[in-house]
Amino acid sequence: MTGQCSTHISVSMTDAILLQKGSPFLMNIEGGVDGISMERIMVIGVSAGVGKSTFARRLGDHLNIEVYHLDTFYWKPGWVEAPLEEFISAQKKVLSHDKWIMEGNYSHSFNLRSELADTINSPCLPFTSGKTS
Repeated sequence: MTGQCSTHISVSMTDAILLQKGSPFLMNIEGGVDGISMERIMVIGVSAGVGKSTFARRLGDHLNIEVYHLDTFYWKPGWVEAPLEEFISAQKKVLSHDKWIMEGNYSHSFNLRSELADTINSPCLPFTSGKTS
């Protein structure tokens, strides 16, 4: 990354789902990481269903920061894609705020968000052996 982002955190799916008052992850982020405030946060992930939305909502509740889901900017009723200019404009409006959490990938506007983010978070699924019990 070439932007100002100072922190990149990966959390397990367990942390993302169990994110609640008293969880070890939340106790570690209170006051930021290494004294760096977390107020402009991107939540990204490599695949659908990894827990980005759940994690973002719970983190937003804990930090009292508004959460914005990029899908709500991108998709119009009937699963119609928003024009790129409209999608970018909606993000720029949010980016003008002092604090925000943006959840979603959308590579064509990643740099727009990452240049202003102080934290990028990537919930990840745990590795498994593929064996079932």
